Formats: sequence, structure tokens, C-alpha cells
Amino acid sequence: MSQKTKWLLYSIGGLLLLGLGLSLLGGAIIQKGQQTAVWVHWGTLALIVTNTGVCPTRHTPVLVTIKAKVPQWTHTAVCCPF
Repeated sequence: MSQKTKWLLYSIGGLLLLGLGLSLLGGAIIQKGQQTAVWVHWGTLALIVTNTGVCPTRHTPVLVTIKAKVPQWTHTAVCCPF
């Protein structure tokens, strides 16, 4: 499989699943507003589909190439007093 085919499969497929998961989340919010017990099932399905859509987009070859070119930073973090 060529790099362009992987990119098309992972990025577009992942974004479609991400959009579907967010749409299901909207349906779950509407169901909760109507105070039905079905919103739990819609919310769980939305969580699963959204996470399934995020995972393939993390592994797109374009992001891996960009990540390889970024130099590693060497600095210490400062703790926030809040």
C-alpha cells in the first residue's frame, strides 16, 4: 500500500468516524434533555465511535513524518503555584 493510499484511508476515514461520533454525542445530549434513559446508550456509542475516529488520524504518515523532523526540546518545566 502506498503512502498516499494510507494517508487517504487513515485521515479521511478517521475524520468521518470522528464526525459521526460527535453527531451521536449531540443525539445523546438531546435525549438527556428529554429525560429518557436511552441517552446512556447513545453516549456510550458516541464515546466508542469518537475514540475510533481519533486513533487512525494519529497514525497518518504525514503526521509521523512531521513528528520525525521536530527536534527534541530539552528544558525543565516550571510548576505553577495554583
